[in-house]
Amino acid sequence: MARSVGCTTVRRAWSVDLPSRQLLVRMTERLDRFVGHDDAIKNAVVATVPARRAAAPEEIAEAIVWGASAKAAYLTGQSAAIDGGGYVAQ
Repeated sequence: MARSVGCTTVRRAWSVDLPSRQLLVRMTERLDRFVGHDDAIKNAVVATVPARRAAAPEEIAEAIVWGASAKAAYLTGQSAAIDGGGYVAQ
């Protein structure tokens, strides 16, 4: 929890300070960072996600590439929940 609050604080501060340098800020997280490599825990977490599966690495990469592209030029200060609907299901 403290790590998440710290990331949110840094993301918000950078989102205000860095656009003047032509830098935008976006963040995402990986499931492994939260549950480690324990398959039982990972399966329990995935069971709570509306998509009922973990994302493929390519799905995460495509979202990150889009977020870094000119198509997302107006998007800044956001944290992308690329989680199969897990965030909204909480």
